[in-house]
Amino acid sequence: MSLMTIFEMQMRYQKEGEPFDLTIEKWGRIRQFLDIASTLSDFQKLLQAANIAVPFCFEYQIKECLGCPLEKICGPGKGGKLFKLMKLIETHVLASLAGNMLPKAPLISEIDGLLRELEMLKAKSKGLL
Repeated sequence: MSLMTIFEMQMRYQKEGEPFDLTIEKWGRIRQFLDIASTLSDFQKLLQAANIAVPFCFEYQIKECLGCPLEKICGPGKGGKLFKLMKLIETHVLASLAGNMLPKAPLISEIDGLLRELEMLKAKSKGLL
């Protein structure tokens, strides 16, 4: 499975894509790609894919994220889960650039945790929790 591009995200969202489903798919695809990532180029691709805006950003960024269902984990100044995850991916890029390979387990764990949290936020938004 390939990593999601901004073009794909925008096109699928415009065709009435469900924002939580697209966000979860983006991170699920990143998680799957991480299983085979082993080079500097792979980790650069992961970082680029992680930086792809999700549909909630299209809707809420103009409002400085106020009211966004993901504000708790990635809103401005939150320093939350997404910030930590992005820094971890950047660390892998920098280590690869220096010729070192870091263990992927912490990164995998963070992405798995994010996916669980996204599923919970989705269920909560649909009134299932």
